[in-house]
Amino acid sequence: MKMKIGIDIDDVIRDFVGKLKEIYFREYPSHKLIKEDVWNMSLWFPIEKEIYKFAFETYAKEIYIQARTYENALEFLIKLRKNNRVILVTKQPSKKLEGLTKEWLEIKNIPYDGLIFTQDKSEFAGDYLLDDSTANLERIKQVKRSIPICFDRPWNQDWKGQRVKSYNEFLELIK
Repeated sequence: MKMKIGIDIDDVIRDFVGKLKEIYFREYPSHKLIKEDVWNMSLWFPIEKEIYKFAFETYAKEIYIQARTYENALEFLIKLRKNNRVILVTKQPSKKLEGLTKEWLEIKNIPYDGLIFTQDKSEFAGDYLLDDSTANLERIKQVKRSIPICFDRPWNQDWKGQRVKSYNEFLELIK
């Protein structure tokens, strides 16, 4: 029987942060990144809380549609789908951004078996859920509807549970 695997989109498959930084530094070339080792993006950028309007309103379409897939992400999803059901599980701040995410998935020909937009990823019931957000992972761990696996990023080093640093490592883990 195929396992049901949940995969986060932003910063697991789609390089959201990479595109955000690219556009940010285009618009503010003299700014420097303050930090990137915490989940709260308002601590990363000199414009602080304005980064949310910048990312999710002013430059949302450009960021969401033009963001690259991470290297080997497509190959990973193709391999994963051979023996598993792949459900993309994503938390988006608005219906508009959900629409842009759907558009991006289509443009990039992202293979998947299901798509869930949710504000609480612990609602996903499956075998594993691969995510980069410590808060999501903690909630998933508490609810126990799936096994949380952290996709290693600078901002999630506080996660104490299972972690993978690559797609291949995740594929090995779930064997």
